[in-house]
Amino acid sequence: MLLVEWILGARRHPQGLLIDPCLAQAMARARVVRKFRGATYHIELDNAAGRSKGATSITVDGRKVQGNIIPPLAGGVHEVKVVI
Repeated sequence: MLLVEWILGARRHPQGLLIDPCLAQAMARARVVRKFRGATYHIELDNAAGRSKGATSITVDGRKVQGNIIPPLAGGVHEVKVVI
């Protein structure tokens, strides 16, 4: 869980799923599957710019999310793309 929550950055938060990755600069991409509050999130992290920390853009099922917290979604599988 340490890897998923603190390095890949998909953590529980009272308002939803907090996305705050911290990857090594040399790691250009990463993927994680995270189950949270009855939904499954397939999260793809894009670190091609080598920024390593934080998220500059998050989309869920093709829709842009403001900030870095994904509000709880009703069940199902959701595709999340994160640009670091």
